[in-house]
Amino acid sequence: MEHSIPLGNLFDDSIASSLHDAVESDTFQAAAEITDLGVAAVHDGGLDVDVRLAEDGVLFNFLNVGGGGAAVLGLPANDTYRSISSVPIRTTGEKFTQENFTSKLEDGIGMSPNELLTFDLDELRTAGRLPGIAMRFVVERAGINDADIAQPSYYKDKACANLLVIVSTEERALSAYVNGTEVFLSKRNGVFSVDTEMEELASSLRADGRFVAFDVPIPPHARYLTLVTTDYDGANFDHAVFSGARLELAASVE
Repeated sequence: MEHSIPLGNLFDDSIASSLHDAVESDTFQAAAEITDLGVAAVHDGGLDVDVRLAEDGVLFNFLNVGGGGAAVLGLPANDTYRSISSVPIRTTGEKFTQENFTSKLEDGIGMSPNELLTFDLDELRTAGRLPGIAMRFVVERAGINDADIAQPSYYKDKACANLLVIVSTEERALSAYVNGTEVFLSKRNGVFSVDTEMEELASSLRADGRFVAFDVPIPPHARYLTLVTTDYDGANFDHAVFSGARLELAASVE
């Protein structure tokens, strides 16, 4: 039985794969696509309107946390900051050197601003023969990729992103976290949103070497886990990283 599922490892495996085989594979720069095991939805841009978290999931609005419409022509990727780039992810808070741009440095998921990625937890439970199991989504360090720290100060100082994690069923959003902190949810006219305003998000992440952690409980009846990156000021060089992004199964979590 798998006890930990590195989510980026799923990006090179078909829906027909076993969970064990998917966890064992780890293709650098693999793109997240809905044909991959456990991947239910991928959006590059288009977060300035109500978005359905999965084909049969709930509607969510991200405008008050910086969701925008601009796409970057690259999908969330395994161990790189986006699928069309071989720049690896790293979250140490230190500048890259030239040799850092040639190979994998850390496990995890890279996402450009205004991207959404939803995992189908039931599909993963089925692939691992783990019906009805509780999980946790765990990330030790999440924030702006180290590569952006090396940019000129004009861009580095403007880089700003919010990282969201949402747990949901087909009918409702169960919980949401912004930059590692649990937040309240609201629902209006059938659309969920984070119950906060951008002015309250003083902890928005920048290219200053500060990172946050996520530890998100996922109950057995939860169907979807959604990762979202938003960029509320339209800056460049704000490539988000979820280093070590994984699911820990209940049997392996104290």
